[in-house]
Amino acid sequence: IAIDTLEYSDSLSLYNFASEMILKDSNYLDIKNLDFDYKGSTVGLEAEIELLETDIGNVDVHLKAEHLDLDHLVRDIDETFGINNVHLDQLSGVLDLDLTLQGSLSDDQNTFFQDTTIGKLDVALYDMRVRDSEWLQKLGRKAYISDRFQDVRFSTIENSLSIQGDQIIIPLMELQSNAINFFVEGYY
Repeated sequence: IAIDTLEYSDSLSLYNFASEMILKDSNYLDIKNLDFDYKGSTVGLEAEIELLETDIGNVDVHLKAEHLDLDHLVRDIDETFGINNVHLDQLSGVLDLDLTLQGSLSDDQNTFFQDTTIGKLDVALYDMRVRDSEWLQKLGRKAYISDRFQDVRFSTIENSLSIQGDQIIIPLMELQSNAINFFVEGYY
């Protein structure tokens, strides 16, 4: 499959969309080299999907994205899908990610069964900046340093997160910014 321009909406278009799809033994769909350009970024996806008689079984997915512009990504997610509950409209920066995910899909709206899901997410954020964020300024007021939280710039953030069941495991990492430096570790 090769498509020059794939328009999802007026504001969201994917370019140079290409993929190979192979049906193996009528039980597995192999999606290879699904690549496209998104606003100056390159995104690639590979997946193997088990096709059961009436449902989808095991899924093995590898998603890699390089040089995603966070400002465009957050705006497109909000405008296209109506998801803006993360309050990140003042966010900018560049994101690289590499996600490997294995699991089984449930019958309920093709969501992953949480107890079977395992994965790894390598993430790198470059030149991240948060400007005029109400929730960051509120945090700064509590610490009596609100002026430091008006324009927060972060150094490069890199980490490898693990996904086990319904938990995302965040290994110890340091976040450095011009406002505050702190360590993050835990489960989400």
